[in-house]
Amino acid sequence: MGLPALEVEIVGMGRFPIAGYAWYRDDWLEPRVGPPFHLHQGNDVFADCGLPVRSPLDGVLRLTSDPLGGTTVYVTQADATYVYMAHLSAYVAGQVSGQTVRTGQVVGFVGNSGDAQGGACHVHFEIHPLGGAAVDPKPSLDRWLGDALAGAPRLVALYGGAQRSRPQAPIATGLTPRFVDPSVAGPTGSPGPPRAELLWASAASPSGGPLQLAQAEVADLVRTPGWAQAVAQAEYQVRQWRQVDETVLRLLAPTTPPALRYLFVTPGSW
Repeated sequence: MGLPALEVEIVGMGRFPIAGYAWYRDDWLEPRVGPPFHLHQGNDVFADCGLPVRSPLDGVLRLTSDPLGGTTVYVTQADATYVYMAHLSAYVAGQVSGQTVRTGQVVGFVGNSGDAQGGACHVHFEIHPLGGAAVDPKPSLDRWLGDALAGAPRLVALYGGAQRSRPQAPIATGLTPRFVDPSVAGPTGSPGPPRAELLWASAASPSGGPLQLAQAEVADLVRTPGWAQAVAQAEYQVRQWRQVDETVLRLLAPTTPPALRYLFVTPGSW
């Protein structure tokens, strides 16, 4: 599509919380030694350290940390439903507790903080409907991933057409990042597309839903700050982690039996 791979992943993943390749299974209620001992209240979504973590909800952000979850974020929507994402490597620079975030907005980066330190990078992901007890998040993760995959052809068509027609620069919509021509000014002189231009929004309805095309004004597009900064920060962290991974692999490869290599590398990275 003519866009950097990381930006495509952030734009194209709909409500799925990881912007990039990830793998997970239904480990809901599996025993965890902690400390303290507990039953797993979510799913662990494994991905490369430093990949962006995205909010699956429109809501209020809360940044916290503790010995178990490490660097964590909560996003709570209007009906008190909230998601909890733990073991992050970092927050997004400039974000603070109490601010409003939108579906698809980057709120952190994959890591292994807290009691996951030294283990595989992942995000512990919980959903608490109406502010109550956690429920198995796998059906939601599966649905969000399916919606994002189903929407990929339309995303390619939309962004591919825009890329062929004019140069693009990144800004953010309320739901997903958006690319517009900075040389085209609207009626108020603000850079952006015509008012009637359709924007892509992936799986934004609370029920998962199909792809939707929504209208938006430029003033709304630029209200979500820090998009370019978040992308740059994510790219830097991914580069740093990959350098570390490459060094570790070079050191361990000569002494690691082939049958055991899957234990400490991600698929396709050896």
